[in-house]
Amino acid sequence: MSAGIPAITTDTSARIMAIVYVYGGGEEEIVLNLKFVNDVRYIQDRFGIQGGETPDSDFVALLQHYVKELESYLNEHKTDKTSVPEWAHKLILDRYGMKLHS
Repeated sequence: MSAGIPAITTDTSARIMAIVYVYGGGEEEIVLNLKFVNDVRYIQDRFGIQGGETPDSDFVALLQHYVKELESYLNEHKTDKTSVPEWAHKLILDRYGMKLHS
C-alpha cells in the first residue's frame, strides 16, 4: 500500500465487501480462511472503512451498487435459500476456494 500499487482492484474490493455485507462473514470456513481475512483487512485499510474514518467515496458508490445487486438477486430468488449470483459464487470459489452460502 505504501508504494501506491493496489493489491486488489477497486471493483473486486467492492464485490468482496458487498458479499460480506449481504451474505455475512461469520461462517467458520470464512473466518478461518487466512487469505480472505487478510484481503478484508487490506480493503478496510485501503478504503477507510474501519470506523471513524471518512471512506473513499468512489469505493462506497461501487459497494452500494453491488449490495443493491445482491439484495435484488436474493429478493428475486427468495424461494431458493442458496441463491447466489454466478459472479459472486465464482469470485469466492476462484479467489478463496470456498463455496458461498446465503
